[in-house]
Amino acid sequence: AAEKLPALLQKLQAVKSVAVYDPLGQAETFATFANLKGVTITEAYTRPIERLGQKLLGKPLQPASKLATTKASLLLVAAFDATRLLEQLGPTLQAKIQAGLQVVTFDELRLPADMLTDQRTYLNPINFATNFGWLRASDTEHNTIVGFNYWATYGAKEPKLWLRLMDSNGKPLKTWIEPLGPAGSCYRLNSAEIRHRFNLPAFNGSLFMHAINIAGHDIVKYVVDFENKSSSILTCTHDANAWPSDEFAGLPAPQKHEDTILWLQNSHSLTIPANSIGLSVMGNKAIARYPKPIPPFATVPVSTRSLLPKAEWPQQFVFHAGRYFVRPRYEMVTLAQTTSGQPQRQRIAHVNVVRGDLQLNPQLPQASKSLGKGYIMPLPVLPTAHYTTTALPTPMANAETDLPLRVTLIDASGKQVASQFLGRLKRGKIPALDVAQWMKSKKLKLPSGYGHLEFTYDFRKGGSGTGWLHAIGRYHHSSGHAAETSFGAHIFNLPDTYKGEPQSYSGPPPGLTTRIVLRLGTAGETAYCHLIYPSSGENWHPTSTTELTLHTAQAEKLASATLHIPQNGSKLWNASDFFSADLLKKAHGGYVQITDKTCRLFGYHGLKREQNQAFSLDHMFGF
Repeated sequence: AAEKLPALLQKLQAVKSVAVYDPLGQAETFATFANLKGVTITEAYTRPIERLGQKLLGKPLQPASKLATTKASLLLVAAFDATRLLEQLGPTLQAKIQAGLQVVTFDELRLPADMLTDQRTYLNPINFATNFGWLRASDTEHNTIVGFNYWATYGAKEPKLWLRLMDSNGKPLKTWIEPLGPAGSCYRLNSAEIRHRFNLPAFNGSLFMHAINIAGHDIVKYVVDFENKSSSILTCTHDANAWPSDEFAGLPAPQKHEDTILWLQNSHSLTIPANSIGLSVMGNKAIARYPKPIPPFATVPVSTRSLLPKAEWPQQFVFHAGRYFVRPRYEMVTLAQTTSGQPQRQRIAHVNVVRGDLQLNPQLPQASKSLGKGYIMPLPVLPTAHYTTTALPTPMANAETDLPLRVTLIDASGKQVASQFLGRLKRGKIPALDVAQWMKSKKLKLPSGYGHLEFTYDFRKGGSGTGWLHAIGRYHHSSGHAAETSFGAHIFNLPDTYKGEPQSYSGPPPGLTTRIVLRLGTAGETAYCHLIYPSSGENWHPTSTTELTLHTAQAEKLASATLHIPQNGSKLWNASDFFSADLLKKAHGGYVQITDKTCRLFGYHGLKREQNQAFSLDHMFGF
């Protein structure tokens, strides 16, 4: 679509005067992406008469009924599917068009018909199931995007992916169609394989993903795994969540021996001007600006240490993104150099959207009396014999000046081990919770050896909330490997509803069932999952009835098993705990479908290598 824009602009620049008709309020957005320099706009018209008195592109808006009197050389109809909109303007204007009034519409920017699922309604969201992947391939490292053909499970016929790989400068390297397999099948886009298949140089850039012939979901969800050839690094994150936000947060400041690298993928065909994006420390309004421009679709690493060298964990950053990006990722690297002279990569995770539209909800303290625990932010506590778990709450709405929080430590059995009111934590002074130190100071033990944390609101000393409660979970293994993840709070397993919660993956709330997937690893990797059964209320099912179904990559069902998780408890399990080595070998590259019709579970998944204890961890998704 961006490649068609120059031809349209040339038509506008070639005439002496342009009248803009903006029936659906899309002209200003168009102007954001189009450089209208050299375009002489002399008149502006609208359909809703309540807009009269306002200006559009510097010109006072006139009613559509006056368009027949236009003296402009060209009429720009700022809308797609414009034929019907033009017919609605009446015969007088039609006569003027027949007499020579030139007309240009957004239909000249349409994607080709074979890229559309719904060819009748161009702006149907189903036509724009898109996302940005991140692929990098060199002689020493590669990564893999793992996704699923869930569209066919909703009845889609022959869905496929239109893919364009761009280098770090935003230049196209390769465009191709990736066919998808049967309903529920798994696809893998491996950067090393793609490099070999198309004979490409080393790259580190964006993979634009556009799903075609789909149904049921207009979101492209995936997991992305990063590794190097020495097998010393294993890390993961997930889909970019195509939501271009003004700000992102949940970006941790580095420790003394680290740097936090923010990987920025310009998600638009616009150059990002120098000094237009930047970082601030949470709670501090001063912004350190990024001094360089970023070309369209380019991928650049930004050292947070270079912009804010004094910031250290557990401080956290706000990324002022200007809506140029969908969810960026960050990479924690050590400052010590390896023998190759390159920094040793540690782990990759993602930031989250800061909600500028959410206001503090003064009803929440009162509503919480009917919601039990209410909003719950669950985080795994991995086996304490080998892992340390650290949690950092993150304010994710601009309206939040403090967080009135409680943290509860729960054993895998569902038994509450400890609960502590953390206070009304000030936005810029939120401490990290070291679970091992907390347990040691209180002489606490997890009978099962592992469990989970629940962050919830606690209004005993006042305060308010938005429901957009997030936290970062950071995990270190005794071997030195590390991983981290972050997510937000939901209301779980409560038949009452409140502001769209308990959220449902499909259909209206309450969401009281589970359908998520655990992707399997490749040779030498073990897939594992930490399933949590959070419950905002007391009276739900005492245990889950969770079905695990092993599938090949082509969605062939191989075997099933059942596990039961106690209410408020959790279960940490490997795929090999339920399925034999022979079955897992047959399912190579496949997945385990996790289904529960009795409750909504929340899951974290990862891969691990027994040979060196490398592991990854991130939260799961459903469809």
